[in-house]
Amino acid sequence: MVRVSVTGLLFQHGSQHSNLVIILLMTTGCLGQDNGSVTYTPRRVCSLEGSSVTMPCSYTFPKDHKVTTAFWFKGQGPGAESLDLNLNPEYKGRVEYLGDSDQLCTLRITDLRESDSGTYSFLFGTDVNPGGWMGNPGVRLNVTGLHVDLTPDLALDGEWADLTCGSCFLSENPTYTWYRDKQPLTYTNKVKVMANYLELDPVGREDAGSYSCAVSGREDSPGPAVILVVGCE
Repeated sequence: MVRVSVTGLLFQHGSQHSNLVIILLMTTGCLGQDNGSVTYTPRRVCSLEGSSVTMPCSYTFPKDHKVTTAFWFKGQGPGAESLDLNLNPEYKGRVEYLGDSDQLCTLRITDLRESDSGTYSFLFGTDVNPGGWMGNPGVRLNVTGLHVDLTPDLALDGEWADLTCGSCFLSENPTYTWYRDKQPLTYTNKVKVMANYLELDPVGREDAGSYSCAVSGREDSPGPAVILVVGCE
């Protein structure tokens, strides 16, 4: 956007007065808006260990440019941008670039490991600007495992017990499967399941045992179990 400001100045030369009009042109908005840019949506992603994650990404650049290089890298320290994920041995066979040479720069990582947690950024260069543009600060990925939280630590016969299948807020919004003593839990009237939450009310001595949870579709990878002990009042 261009704003015009008109300023009038009065000069005197002997007995003569002259008016000088100065027109100032001021630009407003973001500097470099006609240059390249990278956009990530969302900027924070949480996924389960062993699963896959997709990081949506798009980019723009001047119409008279041609993309010559494009890659993702991990980290924010000096020199981090020099290592293409596709060339990183830790990601061999697990990285897929779903982008193109026009607008898309989406990244997919499979068989996630906790060591994959970190910040990922996309960098691209053109024939006119080989140094390119980089989307900063990138996408923050958190890779987590499952765990079960139990309340209370010691349940009393006839009272209640709550179990939560915990992790960070998973981006894929999954459903969960519960197990007791490694067997799928049989749901009865006293068993309430809501998202990642399991309630036993009332809890009885027969409910004691080892409880674990898994994301539906990945039942072969349940989280560590907790022991529910049911005592007498």
